[in-house]
Amino acid sequence: MTIFGAPWAELELEHIRQFLADAPPEPLLWEAKGVEANPHMVRKQVCGFANSHEGGYLVIGADQANDGAWSLEGVPFRDEPPVWVSNIVGDRERGVRPYPDGLDTKAWTTEDGRQVAVVRVPPIATPPCISHGVVYERVSGKTIAVTEPLRLAELFARGDQARRAAEVKATAAAVDAMKRGRSHPSHADTHIQFGLGLAAAGYLPDISSRLFGVPFEQGVISSIQTVLTQDGLPTPGGPSIVPDVTQDARQFESRAGDPRLGHSWIIRATWNGSIGIYWVQGVTQTRVESVVDGPVRTAWMAADEILDMLAPQGSRHIAVVMAGAMFPPNPADQATWEQSHPEHPLVGRGPIDRGVNDTIIASIARELRRATGEMAYEPSS
Repeated sequence: MTIFGAPWAELELEHIRQFLADAPPEPLLWEAKGVEANPHMVRKQVCGFANSHEGGYLVIGADQANDGAWSLEGVPFRDEPPVWVSNIVGDRERGVRPYPDGLDTKAWTTEDGRQVAVVRVPPIATPPCISHGVVYERVSGKTIAVTEPLRLAELFARGDQARRAAEVKATAAAVDAMKRGRSHPSHADTHIQFGLGLAAAGYLPDISSRLFGVPFEQGVISSIQTVLTQDGLPTPGGPSIVPDVTQDARQFESRAGDPRLGHSWIIRATWNGSIGIYWVQGVTQTRVESVVDGPVRTAWMAADEILDMLAPQGSRHIAVVMAGAMFPPNPADQATWEQSHPEHPLVGRGPIDRGVNDTIIASIARELRRATGEMAYEPSS
């Protein structure tokens, strides 16, 4: 539900008009501007709302009379308002960085051919947000440049905390995936196996409504059937995909009929937004590169695709734990794992962007090779 009294998908110009008719003074969650669609003004307001805890709405094309009454006269845009806003906010030189995930624009045409637009600005997960070298912040009734060192430090601390939270969630998801996977009696410690965790720095509100919805289940099953069967991998476990549910998670399992030949997968998504994937194959000798550039890459692709269904925001973090073959058996819990590191290799990377990164894949492989005692040199700069 928006501050205008209607869901964003159902928002109409009349909702804006009714809201402004009884709008409070010195708004914190919205700003209205008329006269013209000014790029600097839009970037400034977007940046200020993005740095807040709740985000906000920018109404473009609203004029306020001397008596305080608002009217929606509209303004001329050089392009379709959603395209224009996206382009000027995302401008490489003068735009807003980082670009607020979930930013959206709705527009309506007035009787004289002008347009009224509303820009929805979600808060960014990793502040501060910067526009053309300036950090802006929304305060009561206005958007101002942040110049106080202490306030800037607080914004940076919020961003650092969010990135750290993603790292903790990804690590926990990887270790939990390994624990759950290896509990199956057919998965011997000598079998090559890994747990992969992926998490984002932030999420749009109400993860539960997405996690426990029918579209999520259909999307995960589709991902298993497509992403995990790429690059010549056999269909995971054959045609059978077994979904499961707990109070705080959705799990999808696909086991190979013969673990000595096929690949088995367990995919788990939790209410905190993390994705954990377990993979095992019944082989006892293999090369690290073949596992990382094969199943690990494929699992990352699947985790990334599934994470997108939970409306993530900001940067991401990935963690990989590996056991079997040349690696020692993995421990029973995360605390033991951390105490025994590096004998039981746990590799993490972040902050990272969306999508599988070839450079990080190669870096993970080199670190895991060194965990087995093999010298793997880093590339020359």
